Amino acid sequence: MEISAEVKRSRTSFLRNWPKTEQFSCEIDFARRYENMNGTPVFYPVLFKDSVDNQVHTVISYVIEALDCLPYKPDNAFDWFWKAFEYCLSANNNNSITVNLQNTVFDLLSTPDPRITDGAQSLIKLAKEIPFQSCEYLFKKIATDGDFTPEVTGKIGKRTLYKNGNAPVILPELQKLFNHLKSNFSTNDHLQVRDAASLLRKAIWQREIDLDCEKIKLSDQDIHALLVCALTYTFRNDRTHAELFAPFRSSTATLTTYAHCWFMTLLAHCLLLTIVEYSVPDSEVDFLIKDNTDLNIEAFRKLFGDYRNK
Repeated sequence: MEISAEVKRSRTSFLRNWPKTEQFSCEIDFARRYENMNGTPVFYPVLFKDSVDNQVHTVISYVIEALDCLPYKPDNAFDWFWKAFEYCLSANNNNSITVNLQNTVFDLLSTPDPRITDGAQSLIKLAKEIPFQSCEYLFKKIATDGDFTPEVTGKIGKRTLYKNGNAPVILPELQKLFNHLKSNFSTNDHLQVRDAASLLRKAIWQREIDLDCEKIKLSDQDIHALLVCALTYTFRNDRTHAELFAPFRSSTATLTTYAHCWFMTLLAHCLLLTIVEYSVPDSEVDFLIKDNTDLNIEAFRKLFGDYRNK
């Protein structure tokens, strides 16, 4: 989309006048919406019981940095929650981040360990809250990733559908969904992007969907793989490797942009809660993960309302 000359001028003016600067339009809209919450909490962070363990306090330091970014910079909060999550993943091994993520999806989230099952189910519950814009983003990444059949050639496909990056495909229903999205919808047509995102959202809600006269319904493991290996890690990579425009400095930024970034923050936070006690033995969170997830979902709904669906 063409970036308006007015928005371009506002960016250069921002640099000249910093730190005496004005907010961009979507920032003003969000600030008003936040003020209308009238002091109601918009986020409930992980709380730890007292500990002197260095690993625990490394995680806590990242969480504090994330909280400093909220509510106005949820994209930056995501970065810090992800760092805490990634730190926990690598706390006791030297595997690559991709292998650690796959082990999380295909092994850890399926374990009967009570420290894990609560978080694994909370991720499924959180998936039901995915904003429409998050589905548009994920569709565009899937559609430009590579082939999904007969061979999986793209980075997203390999880390999501394979275990340890090697054939065979172990999530065939998810493979069918990815291939259908890539084969039947164009990223260059706005209406097709909307239609693809709508289908993807229904699949993430675990509704039965029709793909070329074949009905599929995603399992919990499909959803975990899609959330962790496809959506969240791709968002992390795009931010790390400068594949995304600064979200709130765009001419197209709206409250839906905030809703997307906020949801990604909730995902990273929930992933951290799910594995922290398992990965860092001396850590102990001060509440049930499902209760924390319920509070954050309720706050998310109140803060963004129908902007989650636009």
